Amino acid sequence: MKDIKKMTYRELEQEVIANRCEMAAATLERKRELIRRNHKLMVEMDTRWNAAEQKGRR
Repeated sequence: MKDIKKMTYRELEQEVIANRCEMAAATLERKRELIRRNHKLMVEMDTRWNAAEQKGRR
């Protein structure tokens, strides 16, 4: 897994989608890992989205 801060927005999106697909057949422990990773990815995506919005309003 790449460092979240070094990933592009598109890479973040793609990993979230891939993790959601993997969850259907994952074990309980793996699901927990995927949920934690997805949360971190989505927080980073939200941070970048909000930063871009703020930059656009100036």
